[in-house]
Amino acid sequence: MKKTAPKITLEELAEMVLNQTATLDTFVTMVASRFDRVDNRFKLYQDETNGNFKKVDENLQTIRQDLLRQGDRFVSEDKFEAHVARFNTLEEKFKAKIK
Repeated sequence: MKKTAPKITLEELAEMVLNQTATLDTFVTMVASRFDRVDNRFKLYQDETNGNFKKVDENLQTIRQDLLRQGDRFVSEDKFEAHVARFNTLEEKFKAKIK
């Protein structure tokens, strides 16, 4: 089991330093406990952000699939241009036959 330092205030720490009652072990234990707290906070945020990124990835996948389905329903611009050119040619031939 980890040894944790008792919680002290900044004033108490300053008094300990002035009175030289604090040992190196005391400071090491205090710093270690603070790092453990920070580490736990980061783990919480990491779990939360991983969940959020999963949601974003799912949404992007849905959007990508929607865009791909749209491409299946509509003619591409290149094909449309080719059809317009062919239609114009046929229209000119038809007008020439009518005259």
